[in-house]
Amino acid sequence: MIRGKKRSNSKAKDIQENISAYYTSLKRKLTDLVSSDSFEAIRTKYFALRNSFFNMDECPLQSDLIISRCIAELGGLSDLEKNFPACKVPSTYSFFVKYLEKVKYLAQSADVGVAILPYKLAATAPFKYHVVIDASQASTSVIYRQLGFLSDIKRKNLGIDDPNISDLFLNLYSISSTEETYYTCANETFSGYALPAGFLEEKEPEMLEDDYLLKEKNYLLQYQTEFPKSIFEVQKSGFEFWEKSAGSDGELLENSLESIRETVNNSQKKDGKLKISYSNMSQFFACPRLYLFEYVFKIEQRNNEAELMDHFAMGNLYHKILEFFCKKIQLLSLPLTTTENGLTDEYKAILYESVDEAIQDFKSSYLAKELIKTTKTALTATMANCVHNFCKAFLGCKVVEVEKYYEYAPEGKKYFCHGKIDCLLKNEDEAEFILVDFKSSSGAIHKDRFFVSDGVEIPDFQMPIYTYLLEHQAQPKKIENAVFFNVKESEKVPVFGTLVSKISHEEFEATRKKFESLLDVFSDRVENLDFTLDEGAQTFEVCRNCKNKGICRRTFNVGRKD
Repeated sequence: MIRGKKRSNSKAKDIQENISAYYTSLKRKLTDLVSSDSFEAIRTKYFALRNSFFNMDECPLQSDLIISRCIAELGGLSDLEKNFPACKVPSTYSFFVKYLEKVKYLAQSADVGVAILPYKLAATAPFKYHVVIDASQASTSVIYRQLGFLSDIKRKNLGIDDPNISDLFLNLYSISSTEETYYTCANETFSGYALPAGFLEEKEPEMLEDDYLLKEKNYLLQYQTEFPKSIFEVQKSGFEFWEKSAGSDGELLENSLESIRETVNNSQKKDGKLKISYSNMSQFFACPRLYLFEYVFKIEQRNNEAELMDHFAMGNLYHKILEFFCKKIQLLSLPLTTTENGLTDEYKAILYESVDEAIQDFKSSYLAKELIKTTKTALTATMANCVHNFCKAFLGCKVVEVEKYYEYAPEGKKYFCHGKIDCLLKNEDEAEFILVDFKSSSGAIHKDRFFVSDGVEIPDFQMPIYTYLLEHQAQPKKIENAVFFNVKESEKVPVFGTLVSKISHEEFEATRKKFESLLDVFSDRVENLDFTLDEGAQTFEVCRNCKNKGICRRTFNVGRKD
């Protein structure tokens, strides 16, 4: 047994040493790269870094193309450096990064059809047809400001003029096209009035004798009864593809609804009953489409690989520390206690151990954990103050449950409720329970929606659903008090209960009954696939800040105005 333990410790030590050597080498090569004193040195040290740490066989094609373009630009700067050795750049790597910010890049595409490109970038593209949209004076103006870092007075004294090459760019389009180039311009635009470029001659547009697209539109809108006798090939193939994939006569809508129903049944039901939690119910009543996107379709937000930790990481770490601390207190049957000067030595030791375990259990990358470790002193100080005030607020109470999961299926209903409570305390003197939910900041506590009222039709569901679950168990627990605890501010925010606020448990019943009625509303609407929006609730101000607005498409930006 002893030999096995030594071998295990030796293996763990070897792994730690390998990881340490790996990141030491990575740090050294990155430091060498950013401290390069020439563009050629940057190129050399980049390839040394790539050969050691990059697996280009698994690099996405788009990323590979972007890196290749950066290397090409670096090669151009290196050539300039060789041609003008007297011109030295103070910080070579910083200069290169700032230079890349100004370089226009458009990824090559293998797709055929209409390509929409930036104006100046597409001037030399060898397409059969070029159509320049918005060929106004403002949009087609190309003026190069030479030695722009000098003041206007110095540039004037040097006799520097800014060449206007707008006409050359317009001519480039005509030269690049194998067929006639078309330029369009509207006198009235979303952002104001516009004038066509002075180098162009205005002509009346040539209209098709038979506008097949317009005729098809009129037929679909029932402005005309006969289907067009002729249509474009692309219209025909598009219609045939739609008919083949979804059918007609309402089959498209029916197939879509059935697909959504199947997804709801697979992801949002258990044993044929709809799963209802605080979070999904809150999302639904905030916006039914939000519930549809996040819980039914499970649309994931784009992962920014440059971010070591997401926005919720610290909040999750706070919760984990408090979870470990409360479980240890519960296991030792200790009451919550503290002194005027802070935690006792015994409680400090329990907290410090909880901090170490929470960091070790922290679900993130190695670098993120190392970053957390650098802030361990500040983190421990924050949590010590939080735990001190938590014990002070509930002095003498004992921890009954921590992170306990509950379920309850009302008889005769098509749904069941579930949730996990943070902490349940018991005041032994008053023989009353206190339900505590930890929040990392005040922004997560919706004080204005604790109770239903004339101005609040939809209350915050967290305390209603938790008390509902606890009071409907085989061994029910009547929750006389409920409170949120703000970790950062180290203060309690009472909801109801005579031990923590002026609002009694009985006065909270109106909110509970409203919640229970909304359970049926939520269940019925999801069962009927009713995800319609409420124009009064889903206003422009609400939708413009939604992370799913790019999918939902309820808000638009026109001429830099919403």
